[in-house]
Amino acid sequence: MNIHLTTSMRGGVNYHRMVTPHVNLLKKYPEFKVAYSVDDRSWIKLDLSKINILVFTRMISLEGLNYKGVNYSLEEIVKKYKKLGIKFVVDIDDYWILDRNNPMYKSFDKHYQKQVRLSLRLADLVITTNKRLADRIRPINKNIEIIPNCIDKTHNQWDYSPLPKNTKFGYLGATSHKEDVNLMGVDWSDYDATAFVEMYKQNGFKIKKGKDVYQYGKLYNNISVSLAPIVKSVFNSCKSNLKVIEAAAKGRMIICSDEHPYKDFESVLYATDWKSQVDLLKDFTPDAMRIVAKRLSDEVNDKYNLDTWTDYRAKIYKSL
Repeated sequence: MNIHLTTSMRGGVNYHRMVTPHVNLLKKYPEFKVAYSVDDRSWIKLDLSKINILVFTRMISLEGLNYKGVNYSLEEIVKKYKKLGIKFVVDIDDYWILDRNNPMYKSFDKHYQKQVRLSLRLADLVITTNKRLADRIRPINKNIEIIPNCIDKTHNQWDYSPLPKNTKFGYLGATSHKEDVNLMGVDWSDYDATAFVEMYKQNGFKIKKGKDVYQYGKLYNNISVSLAPIVKSVFNSCKSNLKVIEAAAKGRMIICSDEHPYKDFESVLYATDWKSQVDLLKDFTPDAMRIVAKRLSDEVNDKYNLDTWTDYRAKIYKSL
């Protein structure tokens, strides 16, 4: 079975939703052949006789095509491909309607939203990360499968490293999380706390240089406790719980807001009063932290095992 991955996204989405699952698919199932293109519109030029499934991130990345003076809509193009037996899969990890305070709100406008909805409707299968986002997709397309993000622990960035001797807090969020960081209401200059985006210096974090998606797991090496605040909203509730999965993979504790997507873990520390929770943990010994972190790792390894979900992915691809 020949699969072609076409991504309109760079960075973490590509790594977690395309690279990690499909590299593992190739390892476990040699009957699959996977090709990949970074140019998100190049799929229109592919040799269709060699493709069974086209996989896209978030939307089918072509609005239309002019061929020999005739304009074809995306819907017409997809229908022609489907007649050749090609299946369209859209993998979507975010709700397409952003919060107004999101820095990307104006970029993800009504035109973008319309394109996403059309792509979801045309897809033979939609894959998403959680039930809440699936519930938003279902009125558009009932052919949905949930496959969560998983960590490939064979990648050396996820190797375990010993905990620091003293408690070190870390925030690994990107530039779009200003409201989430402010939600904590903590002056982080009072603690040994690090972030990896310059703008969070105003919250008291020490700033260190970040790493790309193939190395960023190493940022956890110098922290004891990961921080995952999130403002309550529909958009945020549909996001992935990846921060929990990362912390578990690295053997770290994590403090989260008691909101989706972070709810429903038995071994996560949930904060309503962030300063009180941080003050409680700052004097924890590494041994005490290791015990709590191991509980989280055991819980996540069971529910978010890459091999288990790769088996499931292979099954649904074969069923198309």
